[in-house]
Amino acid sequence: MCIGIPMQVIESGPYWAWCADGEETHRVAMTLLGRQPAGTWLLVFQGPARERMGGARALQVRDAL
Repeated sequence: MCIGIPMQVIESGPYWAWCADGEETHRVAMTLLGRQPAGTWLLVFQGPARERMGGARALQVRDAL
């Protein structure tokens, strides 16, 4: 089973983004969503970002995890 993790974009390019997951940063594949502005919340599944989400929803998911 795969669990989506909410991450916030720090820096984005056309094919990847550096995203924050709490204190850690991860390189996330952006091929499904394209370039996103810094501050955008994403739902990330094992590497690629699959969905944009609002800040309130991202915090709800983080609390549930």
